Amino acid sequence: MMPGMDGWETVAALHAHPKGGDVPVVLLSGAAETVGAATGVIGILTKPFDPLSLAARLHVIWAGRTQTGG
Repeated sequence: MMPGMDGWETVAALHAHPKGGDVPVVLLSGAAETVGAATGVIGILTKPFDPLSLAARLHVIWAGRTQTGG
């Protein structure tokens, strides 16, 4: 629970910024949510998660992004 803005509002603000439009985003959330292609979110990691598997999970997300040309 972020103060002021939630994760989706933060992503929208980031992508509305002139230098933030192409920034890939991975959300870390306590709630299971779906990824919308138009949002610029390339993945969502839900809590709780195993910190020892974080790098591997991010690698899978990034690999999926690069294979689809995103």
